Amino acid sequence: RVFSTAFLPWWRVSHDDRVAATIRRYQHFNGGPNRFRVSCGSSHALVIGNDGSVQCFGDDSNGMAPREGIPGSFLAVAAGNNHSILLQYNGSVVGLGSNDHGQAPSLLPGPYVAIAAGLHNTVLLRLDGTAEFYGVQGFPNPQLAAVGWQFGEDPAWLTQAGPFVGIASAGSHTVAIRTDGSLVGWGDNQEGQAPVHVRGPFKFVTAGLGTTLAINEHGRLVAFGMLAPENPNHHSMGEVDELLADEGPFIAVTSSILKTIALRADGTIMQSKRGSSMHGLQISDSEEETFDGRFIAVDYSELKGFTVALRADGEVVTFGLDD
Repeated sequence: RVFSTAFLPWWRVSHDDRVAATIRRYQHFNGGPNRFRVSCGSSHALVIGNDGSVQCFGDDSNGMAPREGIPGSFLAVAAGNNHSILLQYNGSVVGLGSNDHGQAPSLLPGPYVAIAAGLHNTVLLRLDGTAEFYGVQGFPNPQLAAVGWQFGEDPAWLTQAGPFVGIASAGSHTVAIRTDGSLVGWGDNQEGQAPVHVRGPFKFVTAGLGTTLAINEHGRLVAFGMLAPENPNHHSMGEVDELLADEGPFIAVTSSILKTIALRADGTIMQSKRGSSMHGLQISDSEEETFDGRFIAVDYSELKGFTVALRADGEVVTFGLDD
């Protein structure tokens, strides 16, 4: 599909094309459209192919990653714990997998411009930048709650906090970028991972368990929560300091207490590893990860420790994932 409508009168541009062009503008602000073509959940992964359909990898026990893939024309994917959220060309949203907390509605007309999936929740951005929240922000699993992450605050105030241009969600917190480039967060903030307001401006944000990583206007990484140098637990983070000191420029990054993977503007990938396990999380050591070539998207599952990356030529590369 051709997304540029600059040289056509408005009456010759379809509604779907106008929505898709708006989605692309949002995505260009947040690292570029390719960034949203790969997403890793707890045990499954989603990748948008060059034809707009979705390839699925990993666990499909709840119907969130059909082996045959998902035909259609999609612009973004978001994988949660056991659910998947897909943004279609016309701005509607499709949910797959478990909907036990209301996190995966089967179809929402929207139109929406951005999506994010946490463990048991989904956050959507509408055309006007307002946010909608589905599911629960927190850990129904007592084992996870016991290590320090609790249920987040009621997200009802979201409708008053925008407008937003970027969102990210993890287990017990959500972060968003406002139209002025500032960063706001809600939910669990005991490690400083969900700051109430940070001036910025920021161009990209991602969330992990107890962590948030953002990219500022210069392409540098900025850490909040357990990855931040000022955090008391930062002494166990090791190599992440090298990434934080790197001038980049970066266009995308994953946020995890075990490993950080950052994508440069030139398509090369840098990563830092901080150990094989922490708080019950595990890094897969089944393969040595070697990112040779030019990549356009990458994501990492911190619960299962696998990585999925997309090369510029459309080839999907996986490490530690049983597909």
